Amino acid sequence: MKIDVHWHFYPEAYMQEIRREGNAWGAVISREDGREYMGTGTSRHPLLPEMYQPEAQLREMDRRGLDLVAISAPPPLFMNHIEGTKALDLHQMVNDRLAELMQTHPGRFAGLAAVPLQSPELAIRELERAMLQKGLSGVEIATNIAGRNLDEPEFLPFFQRAAELGAFVFVHPNAVLGQDRLRRYYLGNLIGNPTDTAVAIASLVFGGVYDAAPGLNCCFAHGGGSFAMLLGRWDHGYHARPESRLNIARPPSHYLPRIYVDSLTHDADARGLALQKVGADHMLMGSDLPFDMGDPEPVASIEQQPGLSRADRDLILGGTAARLLHLAS
Repeated sequence: MKIDVHWHFYPEAYMQEIRREGNAWGAVISREDGREYMGTGTSRHPLLPEMYQPEAQLREMDRRGLDLVAISAPPPLFMNHIEGTKALDLHQMVNDRLAELMQTHPGRFAGLAAVPLQSPELAIRELERAMLQKGLSGVEIATNIAGRNLDEPEFLPFFQRAAELGAFVFVHPNAVLGQDRLRRYYLGNLIGNPTDTAVAIASLVFGGVYDAAPGLNCCFAHGGGSFAMLLGRWDHGYHARPESRLNIARPPSHYLPRIYVDSLTHDADARGLALQKVGADHMLMGSDLPFDMGDPEPVASIEQQPGLSRADRDLILGGTAARLLHLAS
C-alpha cells in the first residue's frame, strides 16, 4: 500500500463561509485573471480544485499512484493566533468533514485532526472527539503555537494524551521564526520552514517532552527540516553545555527512535542525510498536495533514491505509515 502522509484539504464549507461572510477567520477569497485566490495574512495562493474537491483529490491520488493519504488542513487553518473557542468552531468543521471523506471514500483517506492547541484543554477534548467518535487517526499541529515552542509546560498534557490515544502526530511549520528578516525571495518558506521544524524537534527533545510522554511519536514535515544536519551539533552541545542538560539525561541522538520525518526534501542528498539519521523505517512518503512547494511525483522520488533496498522503499512508501496510522493490512 502506498500512503502519503503530507496531503492537505480545504473543507468546502470553510470556503463557502469565507465567500459568504468576507474576511471570516482572517481569510479572504479574491478573483484575478479568471482565477480564485485564497489569502490568509501574508500568504496568498491560487485555489486549485485539488484543494477542496474530493473528486479532484482522488484523481490526483490515482495519477500519483497513491492508495491512501493522511489528510489534514493546510497551515492557514491552524488559527493558533486567535481565541481558542473561536478556533474550535473551525476545527470541528474541518474534522467533521474529514470524517465524512473517510466514510464516503473508505480506504482512501485517514484524517488528521485540527485542534486549538493555544487552549490545551480544548485541544485535548477535540482530539478525543475526533479520534474516539469520528474515527480520525491522529492530529496535525504547528511547529510553534503563536510563537511559543512546543516544550512550554501547558502543552505537555496534550502530548501525553496524544500518546495515550496512539495518535499519529504530524508537525508542520507555520508562522515561522525570523519573519522580519525573511520577507524577501520567499525565504519565509525556503529557510523559515525547515528552521522552525528543527526548533520544534529540539524543543521536544531538549525540553524533556519525549521523556514525559512515553509512547509519543511525531512525524515532521519536509524531511524534518534542518535537524539531520544539526544533530551532531546538538549532541556536542549536550556534552559541552550544562544548559542543554537541564531536562534530559541522555544526548539528543538517543531520541531518534521517537522521530519520524516525511520524504519531502526536494533533494536526494538531503533525503539521504535524513535517512542516515532516522533510518528507512522512520521516513514516510509526503508530497504536500496541492502546493507549489510540494513533490508532484512522490513515489518516483522514493523509487529513485539511491542506496535503498526494496524492503526500505516499501517501508517509506507506506509500510511504516500503515503501522503508525493503525490501518489494517
